[in-house]
Amino acid sequence: MKTLEQKDIFSFNGLLSSAEIENILSTIEAKCVQLKFSDALVKKIFNISVEMLQNAYHYLKDFPQEKKFELSFHIESDMDFFYLKSANLVLRRDVSPLAMKIDKINKMSFQELKAYHKEILNNSQFSRKGGAGLGFIDMKRRSGNNLMPNFTKSLSPDFDIYQLLLKINKNG
Repeated sequence: MKTLEQKDIFSFNGLLSSAEIENILSTIEAKCVQLKFSDALVKKIFNISVEMLQNAYHYLKDFPQEKKFELSFHIESDMDFFYLKSANLVLRRDVSPLAMKIDKINKMSFQELKAYHKEILNNSQFSRKGGAGLGFIDMKRRSGNNLMPNFTKSLSPDFDIYQLLLKINKNG
């Protein structure tokens, strides 16, 4: 439920493709410029949006053609924070590794994140999905806040709903 102080900046609900990601990012950037956000804030919102959308795309692109699912992506704000929110389905078998990866990153200090980032790049530690958690590391480092995932059982025995919330401090 939104408070009176929260306002919508951007909203997307639809099928995700690489072309659609480009459209979404162009719209987000234009909206941020239109609202006269600082260059640093535009860059932060844009780069975190890139990571969130690519993360969703990597999980959605492997679904069978007849089971393509939609993404929900929103940017909202209140007096203190911007809230970037995504929601999409993931294969149930991906939930545990995904949750563990995010939990591991959330427990790290920023110094530990920097070292872990370097370790992944040096050792090429990539998962079955092709990612190594670099996007999650980047989101935490850029936002200065932990990632807030939520996994909910769907009606399908094969899929769960994966929601990700990330806060960006307006003054920092």
